Amino acid sequence: MSRVARPCAAPPLRAAVLVLACAVVAPVAVSAQEASGADAGSGGGASSRAGARGAEGTDARGATRTDPATSFEPFAPRDSADTFFRASPVGRLGSGLPPGQAGLFSGSPAQPGGLGAPLGPQGNYGVPEGRSYVVQPSIIVQELFTDNLFQTPWDKQSDFVTTITPSIYAAADTARLRGSLAYLPTFSHYANTSGQDRLDHRFVGQALATLLPGSLYLSMSGSGDTRTATGGFTPEGTTVVSRNNRVQTLNFQATPYYVQRFGGWATALAGYTYGYGSTSGSDAFLPGSGQRYFTSQNYNSNEIFGVLRSGENFGRVALEARASGTSYDGTGVLNGARRNEASLQALYAFTRNIAGFVEGGYEDQRYAGVPEVRIQGPIWSVGTRLRPSQDSIITARYGRRDGFNSASLEAAVSVGPRTRVFATYSDRLTTSARRGNDLLNTAGLDETGYPGDAGAGFYPGSNSGQFNSNPFLAVQGGLIRLKRAAASVTRTFTRDTVTLSVFREEQEPISATVGTTVFAQRGTSGSLAWARELTPEMTAIAYVQYGTYSSPTFRTTNTGSSGTTGTASASLVRRFTPRLSGSLQYAISRRDPGGDQGASIQNLVLVSLRQDF
Repeated sequence: MSRVARPCAAPPLRAAVLVLACAVVAPVAVSAQEASGADAGSGGGASSRAGARGAEGTDARGATRTDPATSFEPFAPRDSADTFFRASPVGRLGSGLPPGQAGLFSGSPAQPGGLGAPLGPQGNYGVPEGRSYVVQPSIIVQELFTDNLFQTPWDKQSDFVTTITPSIYAAADTARLRGSLAYLPTFSHYANTSGQDRLDHRFVGQALATLLPGSLYLSMSGSGDTRTATGGFTPEGTTVVSRNNRVQTLNFQATPYYVQRFGGWATALAGYTYGYGSTSGSDAFLPGSGQRYFTSQNYNSNEIFGVLRSGENFGRVALEARASGTSYDGTGVLNGARRNEASLQALYAFTRNIAGFVEGGYEDQRYAGVPEVRIQGPIWSVGTRLRPSQDSIITARYGRRDGFNSASLEAAVSVGPRTRVFATYSDRLTTSARRGNDLLNTAGLDETGYPGDAGAGFYPGSNSGQFNSNPFLAVQGGLIRLKRAAASVTRTFTRDTVTLSVFREEQEPISATVGTTVFAQRGTSGSLAWARELTPEMTAIAYVQYGTYSSPTFRTTNTGSSGTTGTASASLVRRFTPRLSGSLQYAISRRDPGGDQGASIQNLVLVSLRQDF
């Protein structure tokens, strides 16, 4: 059985709290790896077994190297341009990693319901050696005490909160079906404030079904999570919030597609994607004005796409043509919206580890709202893709898309066997309902034929299958320009894992849903996490985080709109038997909206028991 404190990599925003999650989940697991599957160097278990396949051209099922659903160009020499086109995204279908590993809890794997509960699916992500499927049910029971239930500066109210989470993790790895599903519904009962009782749905799943081997496939994905409407809490905090401040998100997507290879010259792919997304919760209003900035929304989307990519016979040169058309039907700014794109990308491999690429094309977009947004014009980009080592890759680009010029960066780099560095920056148009299934920002299909960002999808959890429980900034109902930057460094030792992370997000208003307002907000946060394995059965975790934010959701007539928030916690995790584990956690959070509103402090103690079956 694996020891607890092992290398555990994570996307930058989540990396610090993931140390806690890994330590909590790992005592009852065969191999503790973060849901993004990013720890290429840790080895062990089915995750490393799956992760070693696909990215270098072998079939993710281990059956043959010619499956076009796994890699467009499985026979390409390592120094050809196709090596870079085949740099499979981590955590997506066909990437060679078990589907569903794109980030189980984007906001925090240790924060279901805001109660600090360690609830990731336990055990090996993926399917153990020698088996074609796995089903792992479990139940988590928790008791929490807090001295300030609603985190108010005055008139504090204490309460005991009991949560029950029956969860199930299922995965399959067969010739016809590869995928995984984690479903964790959480019921919370408040002893003294029964009106706060609620049921939160959290799930993430991805599956790839082979309908006709070598030609016809069906990919499916979905996710659900909750987040705060007002924001103003640490991105990875353990703060308890009011039921009226929770927003439930749901996202589903289904993509049947057909692949046709033309020897070593080209591969063609065509398909259709149906998407659904929703954000539901109580309406939220700006203080002092009565202006509504969040209301429940939903949408349906239909996309038709096609891709034509050159094969390994072109050597160092790779060409790719993409075209897609997406229409939306729903509420808010996505009602009657559309997104149409066509582009041609050319890549040249200077060496086996260095490539440059250029892209040109045209876009036609429309979004409802006030004002109505129409974007028509050329799209272009230039960039480079570097592969300094087998488990490291960096993609940087600058260009024009969504009607403005912007840069992007995705980097996952191993610095020696014990240090892992992640960095990412993106600048895009999106909505709250779209952030889970981000078809507004889908440039077509990724290197495996799965819908995603063109040429950028290697970053763990970068686009697909994410939860969005981040409570740092408010949830808005309009169209926004979203800028996100994050970086982290994780260092592992024999018995310790230390992670330092920084995060920055800016939201610029573009268009408001009729009857609501949309506004600018921004925030910066940093965190430090330390997990130490005391014994093979016990781990201690320490975590601190501090952030600053600016948002009108906290403005009154006498105050400004800037605030600070911080969290510190200490946890002890114990495995009693191979299937029974428990944890004890103390956390303190401080939130200061600024001005004369006063700072609020919340203390909580959490006791958890988890039984796996």
